[in-house]
Amino acid sequence: LNTEKSLPKITGKVLGAALSMIGLTFFIITVYAGVIWMTAHGNEEAVTKARNTLIAATIGLLIVFGAYAITKFAFESVQGGASSDGGSPPAADNRCGQVGPGFSCKNIATCAGIDNADDVDAARAQCTALDTCELNLCAGGNDVVCCQ
Repeated sequence: LNTEKSLPKITGKVLGAALSMIGLTFFIITVYAGVIWMTAHGNEEAVTKARNTLIAATIGLLIVFGAYAITKFAFESVQGGASSDGGSPPAADNRCGQVGPGFSCKNIATCAGIDNADDVDAARAQCTALDTCELNLCAGGNDVVCCQ
């Protein structure tokens, strides 16, 4: 059970739930319009009403998808590439994995060979002298580095 509560994850879940409900609503409206059309029995007013309802539902769905795309883009831009649902890692994490086997983004205190974990600046200076540690490849604060 993942209980991590961050604004992007919570917002992503809320947006996902809202989009599901909106999608269901548009599906119901489309079925409703189809029923009106099929039961029109040649009544032009009913056919026109059904056609207009289908067009409005389609336009509404396109607007919702556009809003979702814009929102997703905005969140990814603010987060540096991380998706709001916790999906793919940021591009910086991918660069860290390319340094070599066993390298990953983690807190500098957990890196091999770091003695000054309490002083982040001193630990970063020590990191530059090691072959098992690389700076500026990971998203996060100064205490997050790429190391073995």
